[in-house]
Amino acid sequence: MAMERAAQALQEQAPRDAYAGRVRVTATASLADVFLLPHLAALQRRHPVLDLELIADRRAVSLQRHEADIALRLARPQDGDLLARRACGVGLAFYGTAQWQAKITQGEAPHFVGFDEAAGHLPEALWLARQFPRARFAFRTNSQAGQAQAAAAGCGIALLPHFLAAGHPALCVLDLAHRPPARELWLLTRADARTDARFRLVADALLDLFRRERALFEEVG
Repeated sequence: MAMERAAQALQEQAPRDAYAGRVRVTATASLADVFLLPHLAALQRRHPVLDLELIADRRAVSLQRHEADIALRLARPQDGDLLARRACGVGLAFYGTAQWQAKITQGEAPHFVGFDEAAGHLPEALWLARQFPRARFAFRTNSQAGQAQAAAAGCGIALLPHFLAAGHPALCVLDLAHRPPARELWLLTRADARTDARFRLVADALLDLFRRERALFEEVG
């Protein structure tokens, strides 16, 4: 796997014990549960002395307060104390079933699957509300993975990142005239983490993984 190849290259440059200890990675729930978890598990199996912790949280877990060691975020931070490296772009599109595609072609107004009110401040929710201010939301959930499942079940049309929709064969891209803007995924570490072998191991393996899986994130499946 991509992460294992990157880890192998670093293993040749550092003794085995240099990777002993805990590394905490934080990301959104959809990215953590749907994509990252199996890849990080494979990395840990390759390096049994490495203790990995994956924190799935939409809030900005603080690296400065040592709540996490590596963060994957959908915005470049303005804090100069953090080392930020672009992982990949994150493309989005409207996804729905073939039945909804037929309804839209026939001129029927779309029903949406979206975030609940508590998550209405998120960029995707704000953009959707601006473009479709009078639209009906037939199903709401604070989970993007849940939105993908609801859309695949035919509840409505969801604005989803490509990597998340790719796991649902029942979903296809729908053209609703408004093209959602792409986002960027950034990998963040504290500046002092560059000298720690286990942090470098995980960060470099993640960057290599996203480079190899770029098409999954940036292109329509």
